[in-house]
Amino acid sequence: MTRNKHVKQLVRTRMEKTGERYSAARRNVVATPQPPEVEPATSTSPSRWHHAGTVAGATALRVLLDAAGVRDPRTGSPLTEAMTFGLAGGIGIGVFGFVYEAANFASLFIGGRHLWQDDDAYLRRAVARLGLTIEVHEGSTRATDAALRAILASGRPAIAFVEAGLLPHRLMPPELLGGGYHLVTVYEMDADRVLIGDLGTRPHSIGVDAFAAARARIRKNRNRVVAIAKGGAALHLAAATRDAIAACLAGLDGADALGSSARNFSLDALADLAGRIAGTGRDSWTATLPPGPRLWGVLTMLLDFTELRTSGLCRPLFADFLVEISDFAPGALAIADGYRSLGREWTGLADAALPEAVPAFRRTRQLRAERAALRSTGDPVPAAALAAVEAQLRAIDAEVADRFPLDETQCAALR
Repeated sequence: MTRNKHVKQLVRTRMEKTGERYSAARRNVVATPQPPEVEPATSTSPSRWHHAGTVAGATALRVLLDAAGVRDPRTGSPLTEAMTFGLAGGIGIGVFGFVYEAANFASLFIGGRHLWQDDDAYLRRAVARLGLTIEVHEGSTRATDAALRAILASGRPAIAFVEAGLLPHRLMPPELLGGGYHLVTVYEMDADRVLIGDLGTRPHSIGVDAFAAARARIRKNRNRVVAIAKGGAALHLAAATRDAIAACLAGLDGADALGSSARNFSLDALADLAGRIAGTGRDSWTATLPPGPRLWGVLTMLLDFTELRTSGLCRPLFADFLVEISDFAPGALAIADGYRSLGREWTGLADAALPEAVPAFRRTRQLRAERAALRSTGDPVPAAALAAVEAQLRAIDAEVADRFPLDETQCAALR
């Protein structure tokens, strides 16, 4: 049995035992050291630094830190995902909603990671906080391709900025492409194939053309490659932790806002969202999201962002970080339970958005969880399975658009 199948069985067992959703159960399983594969990665294997994970930025950074020799000074072991996540700034917040009248569609985005809006700054600041030197290459496809190959030839993995929907194992409808960068790790590259890590329990091998297309799809940060320069000072964990928590606090207060919409990048955005959901004004859900496609789009995105992408909007992972630093950070353990509670409440919000008592809602939840599982397994490209799930989701979308399963009174109760 491969490690990948072993992990999936552990996830299913944990789901049955605890009642957790797939994303939450998987987060807890991959956070626990697993038995090695029958054919473990050797010391010279291109993927010897690979780690499974749940948050793309933190997992990619964790791989680079492991390869750079960064270790927890207390244990001598590589940093866990929770520790890496916390040292990179921990949790964040961001809320954006848009209504597209012509297309009769509405969207809702909720970000839960520190600096979710700027992966470049996220990596630069985290690496600097840990006393290391970052290596960033950007520009033409030819130049960055050469830089990437040189990094890999030196025995180091790299981070590549890609359009997730163009990766064969992620597969997104064309209308959803271009929404934002996704971070993957690169381990090996030859004339035909590229070996990348993307949260799954083992790497994916994809064609060089598909990889190049994913790197070049989005104009901002096109073709960007990031690595950590060889060498570096020992990790001063307490000092790095203090700086990381200060950055987290500032971020939650809107310090990293882009443009003039500072409230959208701070905790104040949650009060605004609550007002739109329950209110009756011009911008309220009552006025802008009648029963139909707009409301449907917002409800499904609420589920995706708060639960399926990262369980509990990253709050449980932050709680794990607080537990890990509690031996030298007085008070951390006392508030960890509070963040676990917040994670459960975000999961509860996802549950409330698509109640299982409504058949179309229940089926959509199941299919979206299945899609999330397919994208994170690390199995050989599940393109056919993903395409089948996408087709079923589109069929439900059409059904709901034609006849929304809740009337006005029921929608008011849902809000």
